[in-house]
This record gives sequence, structure tokens and C-alpha cells, in this order.
Amino acid sequence: MTKKNNSTEPKEKKHPPLSHACVGAIVYRNTKKGKEYLIQKRDKPGTPYDEKWEFPVGILEDSPDQRKSAFVQVLNEVQEEAGINPDNATVITENKSTYQSPEGDVVEGFTPYFQTHQLVGENPWYMTTFLVEVDTDASIVKESDETKEVQWIEEKKLKKMVTDNPEDFFSLQVPALQFHFDRSS
Repeated sequence: MTKKNNSTEPKEKKHPPLSHACVGAIVYRNTKKGKEYLIQKRDKPGTPYDEKWEFPVGILEDSPDQRKSAFVQVLNEVQEEAGINPDNATVITENKSTYQSPEGDVVEGFTPYFQTHQLVGENPWYMTTFLVEVDTDASIVKESDETKEVQWIEEKKLKKMVTDNPEDFFSLQVPALQFHFDRSS
């Protein structure tokens, strides 16, 4: 005889961990011809974003020796992936405030440029996108083995690429680029 479980307690539902909290940077410089944007093509075989165009992005690390504020991390990604010195870059943000908790933790409050979310299978990806202006003469020095190509591209050309072929870009970043171009029109 099989005994039935008549328990009315709900089964505990397991949620996947927040495994992909990222920061990204729409990097631009003002030139005599207008704005130019930094884009790169990923070199990550076996991933959904291999061969996709994107702006610099990185996962916020969870190991104690690698934890950084979002502002520091985003500038580190620009340096790591394009070789641009953080001293030549400015993170554009609004409503920034800092608070030190009674426990000594620094809490940063800010309005990000754009926030995106994507559910890939059961893995959520969250990206906080910053707008980063770099010096006009900032040059690219490809330092990362994560990228195949890094380049400056004129605003009009990038807007056309995103509009005509969004599938050629890292999907988590497409809404941020669309928002940026809608806002700057």
C-alpha cells in the first residue's frame, strides 16, 4: 500500500543565482567630425555573444579580492578591453551620492544611464550601463584576448548598424544603444 503525502505545505522553489550582474560602458569621444563610439567584436567561442559587436562590458566579480564599485569596474573594463587609461575617461552620471553606513560600508547611490535585464534559460543577466566620455585623442590599444576587433565608429554608422542589424550585437546591450540614439536625436 502506497502512502499519500497529504501535506499542504508548498514545495520550496529553487531560484537560480544572480550569476550575471554586469557593468557596461557606452564610450564616446568628440571629434571634429562629431561623436565616435568605441565598439568591439567579442572572441568567446561557445558563448551566445561570440562574434557579436558590443561596448566594453564586464561581470561584477563576487570574490573578495576582486570586488570593486561599479564606477571603478566600468573604467577597468574600458582599460582592459580597449587600453584606454581611466585618467582619460569620465563616467557621466546623475544624482550621485555617497553614504557611509555605521558599519563602515560605503554605499553609492546614482542614476545609471540605462539598466537592462535578460533571462537566458534560467540565468538572469542584469546590466547597468554607464555613459563614458573619453579624451578626443584617446587611442585604442587592444589588450584583451576577449576581443577580435576594437574600433572607433562614427555615430551615424553605429546607429545604422544597430537599427538595421540588431542581431549582430550582444542582445543585452541593444536596448541601451537604442535608448541612447533615441535620446540624442
